[in-house]
Amino acid sequence: MVALCAGFWACNEPEQQEEGTEIQAVPVSDEVADFFRTRLYGLVSKTLGDRDLYYFTHDVCVMINSMDELPLVDNIGNSIEYPDFDFDSHTLILGIFAEGAWGGWRWMGQNVAIESERITVNIQAEPPTLGNALGVTRPFWGLYPKLPDLPVDVVVPNR
Repeated sequence: MVALCAGFWACNEPEQQEEGTEIQAVPVSDEVADFFRTRLYGLVSKTLGDRDLYYFTHDVCVMINSMDELPLVDNIGNSIEYPDFDFDSHTLILGIFAEGAWGGWRWMGQNVAIESERITVNIQAEPPTLGNALGVTRPFWGLYPKLPDLPVDVVVPNR
């Protein structure tokens, strides 16, 4: 099994997260990082219903809590071999950040905040300067300590 957590991270009981707490993604192994670096676009496209990600005009995000929720093939029909994810103590967030009419946003990171009735994925990105290319969509992912089963929103504060 791939160690998703560094040696100092205890992966036994999922920690209960308090409302209003901002939670950072957990450190992942090189194998997991490489998997998402090479497969993210096709995986997100397939997870969101075989749609071309360039046509998204709004942010979309899904929360995955088991291997059964992940697609077996990517958007062009290739079988997907996943690294081992510990879904007993982790939640995977997959999504699309729609940059809007002007592309060129500088990605700074993300975190999640648990609220009473929903989870918010906060995207940290700097807006583009004038003269950038037309807008694009940017897939994103994060592996987090186990999150409650609540609706998920995406927020980009600088937009």
